[in-house]
Amino acid sequence: MIYTAKELMEILKIKESLCYKLLREGEIKAFKMGSDWKIPKQSLEEYIARQLKV
Repeated sequence: MIYTAKELMEILKIKESLCYKLLREGEIKAFKMGSDWKIPKQSLEEYIARQLKV
């Protein structure tokens, strides 16, 4: 499954600016398709797991 940036914001309940910061800085592994960010489900799960360990 692949998420969009908008879906990522809804799932994590974060603002747009933080969402794009996480994507640009590689905190959440993603790729761009044209001008749209695409986030693999595994990348989101890995990010959440890292946050739970902190």
